[in-house]
Amino acid sequence: MPAHERPYWRAGDSIEVFDVGKAKVGITVCRDSFFSEMAATLYMSIIHHSWAYGLFSVLCDSAEDREPSEWEPRGMRFPGWAGVISPWGRVLGFTRDEGNGEAMVTERLDPAELADRRGHPNFIAGDLRPELY
Repeated sequence: MPAHERPYWRAGDSIEVFDVGKAKVGITVCRDSFFSEMAATLYMSIIHHSWAYGLFSVLCDSAEDREPSEWEPRGMRFPGWAGVISPWGRVLGFTRDEGNGEAMVTERLDPAELADRRGHPNFIAGDLRPELY
């Protein structure tokens, strides 16, 4: 995690997948999503074999201002947005409010869209070879 966040949060020590009944869910938090290894690990945990992995992405951010401190001399502003992205990378819904207050978006996720994406002949994740790495 970035140095300026260490006074507020701590790093996790596992990558978990949760079975919520009709779906399995993996979570990346903030900077985690910059690491392709995190997405690949979740994908392999969920499927057992963003766009490349053919998953729905549900995104959210903190909604607050933090006062300046020794760790964040200019303070910090979080936008408080949320969004849902389809397996094809299409934005299904996104908050539209300005500022950094709390906001929420809801969308219906169609399992047929997952099947369509994963059934495409050029589905990148279908060519993963985890036995090699």
